[in-house]
Amino acid sequence: MKKRLAAMAIDLGILSIILVPLVLTLTRGDSESLWPYVMNSFPAWLLVVGGNLFILDSSGQTLGKRVMKLKIVADSGAKAPFSRLLFLRYLPFLVLLLIPYAGPLILVALVISIFREDRRGIHDRLSGTCVVAL
Repeated sequence: MKKRLAAMAIDLGILSIILVPLVLTLTRGDSESLWPYVMNSFPAWLLVVGGNLFILDSSGQTLGKRVMKLKIVADSGAKAPFSRLLFLRYLPFLVLLLIPYAGPLILVALVISIFREDRRGIHDRLSGTCVVAL
């Protein structure tokens, strides 16, 4: 469980390292206009996420999962199809995370959901995937 949370922290850290400077540059320190610029940086964010999904499709790992020696597979143990990863595991939750005020609560719910006995989160169950240690 600790490895999975650490992998998520690494992935979020990478995303933050890439996007925070972009957002700060765009806003020029003006915190009042931050939200429009966050939305304008959405294409860059999609590029980062798309790159991560490409790596995920080819190896079953995000960079964080690779560091923590974890892998996402289909419930059968086979490679999870890219369409399942994109449309069932990630995209629905990424869209929900964009909802003002509710987004952070949804993220907390996703994290809490992996503490079930079977250690499968909402996104794992929806996509028919699981995270395994290598």
